[in-house]
Amino acid sequence: MITRVPALEFMQGAVGLYRSSDELTSLQITRCGYGQLMELRSSNKTQLAGVVGVAGSSVELFAQLGLPNVVRMSGSLQSSDTISFRAQEPSVELLLAIDRGNLAVTISLAGVTSARHLLVRA
Repeated sequence: MITRVPALEFMQGAVGLYRSSDELTSLQITRCGYGQLMELRSSNKTQLAGVVGVAGSSVELFAQLGLPNVVRMSGSLQSSDTISFRAQEPSVELLLAIDRGNLAVTISLAGVTSARHLLVRA
C-alpha cells in the first residue's frame, strides 16, 4: 500500500532551478526516484548538497553544509507553502518557503540566521 507523505509531495512540487536576481546564488532541486537531490550554490561554491527521502510519515534530508560530515535533518511541513528541516547536533535549520514561483531559503545555525536567499524559478 502506498502512503501519501505531504512533505514529500511539497518537495516534488518544488523541483526545478531557482536563481537570485543577481544570479550569484542558485538552488537546484532534482527528482531522483521518489526523492530529491538538492544543491545550493553561492558565488560558484556549493553551500549545501543533499538528498531528501521519506522517513516514516515525513521526510529527512542528509546534507553537507560546509561541514566535514553529513548532517541528518528531519523535515516537516510548517504550512502548505513552507517546509523546515532541522538537525539537533549540530543545531541547524533549513527553511524553504515557496510563494508564486519565488523560493525563500533560510539557513540558521544554533537559532541564528546565517544565510537568507530569495530565489526565482528559472
